[in-house]
Amino acid sequence: MYHHFASKQDLFVAVFEAVETELCEKVALAALGAHDPVDQLRLGALCFLEAAASPEVRRIALLDAPSVLPVETRRALSEKYGLGLVREALTTVDAAGRLRVHPVSALAPVVLAALHEAATAIADGADAAAMRQVVEGLIEAITTSP
Repeated sequence: MYHHFASKQDLFVAVFEAVETELCEKVALAALGAHDPVDQLRLGALCFLEAAASPEVRRIALLDAPSVLPVETRRALSEKYGLGLVREALTTVDAAGRLRVHPVSALAPVVLAALHEAATAIADGADAAAMRQVVEGLIEAITTSP
């Protein structure tokens, strides 16, 4: 399979994109389980915590990608996948008049970083229920009630 790629980095990018595509599809599908944009954000975030704690996603997306990929490549891939999805969800919450923290462009990377840290902590053996509670508290802190 390696002979189909120009370098090991190109092979890793292909694997990373496959993992990110599957992860984003799971998160988006989970979010569609609600009609309220804040609930969609919450369901998507909780799904991400569960899925990202899997050994495959943890290793490829959370641990290896930051150390293997150049910053420009990571930024482009993040925008296409995780960060793009978080930004879209926050934009929807904002359009509903329910976002307390602005601008979305600055908030989205912070939320994604918090989700990555929580998922990594869960994968490393932290109390999953406590991490979910922290993420739900974060979402509650940045949003308003209907």
